[in-house]
Amino acid sequence: MVVFVKATVYAQIVFSQSQEIVGAVSPATAIPSSYVVVSVNYEITDGSGTTGLGLRIHFDSSQLQEPVINDAVQLGFLGQQLLKDIDDLDVDESTDSYLLVAWAEINASWPGDAASTAVKLLDVSFNLSESFIGTSLNFSSPSNAAGYNFIQNQVQIGLDSSPVSGIAYQWNSHALMASVDVNLVGITEGVANGVPQEATSNTSGLYAFTDGQPGTNQMTVSKSISAGESGNVISSADALAALKIAVGINPNTDPDGAGPEEALSVSPYQYIAADINMDGRVTSADALAILKMAVKLDSAEPRRWVFVAEDYEFWDEASESFKTTRTGVAWDSDGMIFDYPENSVQNVVGVLMGDVNGNWTAPEESETLAENYFSDLVASQGGSLAQWGLTSPEEVEITSNNDEESGQSVTSEQITFFEELTDGTATLSQNIDGALVDREYIVKVPDTMTKTKYPVVFFFHGGGGNGSQWLNQGRGVTDLIDREEFIG
Repeated sequence: MVVFVKATVYAQIVFSQSQEIVGAVSPATAIPSSYVVVSVNYEITDGSGTTGLGLRIHFDSSQLQEPVINDAVQLGFLGQQLLKDIDDLDVDESTDSYLLVAWAEINASWPGDAASTAVKLLDVSFNLSESFIGTSLNFSSPSNAAGYNFIQNQVQIGLDSSPVSGIAYQWNSHALMASVDVNLVGITEGVANGVPQEATSNTSGLYAFTDGQPGTNQMTVSKSISAGESGNVISSADALAALKIAVGINPNTDPDGAGPEEALSVSPYQYIAADINMDGRVTSADALAILKMAVKLDSAEPRRWVFVAEDYEFWDEASESFKTTRTGVAWDSDGMIFDYPENSVQNVVGVLMGDVNGNWTAPEESETLAENYFSDLVASQGGSLAQWGLTSPEEVEITSNNDEESGQSVTSEQITFFEELTDGTATLSQNIDGALVDREYIVKVPDTMTKTKYPVVFFFHGGGGNGSQWLNQGRGVTDLIDREEFIG
């Protein structure tokens, strides 16, 4: 039997002019659970306007999610649709979905800028899935302009494979530490699943690994004791500081004695340094152990460095205080656990055990971190500058105000601080043009005071009057203070 089959052969027509799509992604590499923006750019070889373009943007929905189109060219814009690619229209099995976008302009003036051969058609943003490992975008066209070829350029979105890196520095001096040994290994359910890597910080405190292992990692950090650290850096003063912590006394020095300033809160790093036996508490036994270290008894604990993840959460936002107490000293003592590549930067803070006062001094050539580094850190992750032995600007009371041009000055003794502020009249002595003048002022507080901090608003009367007359002229200041809750 002979079977005749009728076959029709279609020839692909190749035109001399083309409509071309070029994509650009930002950032070029990304981490899981972040996002990227793809700019879709249009180029035409002859620079002419056309009747429009139908465009498919193909992607893998397991990697790229929740696409959102922004800044689309509006001339001839027909709309957009999100569809499943059941017919594999881009001939790529790795993609399963596409965005369909279309423009049509009967006057053949699309996309509206005939003088230019390159136009951005739109931006499309994608959220990356938690399992993102890198992917690609393809473009196809169901309907391009007559007489033009359609050319697409695949867009690659890579997984950010920046190696694990960071800096090591001492908590109180903020000196960057050299010769800090860092060990990194991937783990599965707490068990190492690969070969450990090792790195050592340089003179700028920087360490970096050459490779990264996606998934959960554990990092441990250590440093050998130098000759200087074997000396008098730990003293009886540290033992006394530990004993004060053990009985609930702040060991930090009050900067102005009976003045308005207060001693810094005990830093979590001070608690860690004092907890020599690492039982999660600071007791008199720890103080005795530090004293033995200070006088270098043979039975003393060996001196050692420990390192804490810079982003370890010591701060309780609800109470606006540190979680660490003398009976609850907790930190990542078994090593830092983090997911890579989501968290490729791992900075560590060094604490010399027993050095409760933080008196360790860095080698002369050491670099230090500027104070604004810690201000930025607190702004981004919360907490208090006291963690690093610094005073927050809002915690500093203004104790003097001098104006050389006017000859007026106010000293700290002339400023009264009230533990419980109430309505009333008081005086402030000021030196004006060489004469001591008592100036009366009135304090008004809200009718109900339930907070520990209130804004203060100053009201000034005109020349020739006084505060009482101004306040009693029916201005409604008292009602305003009660309603808006501030001190006047």
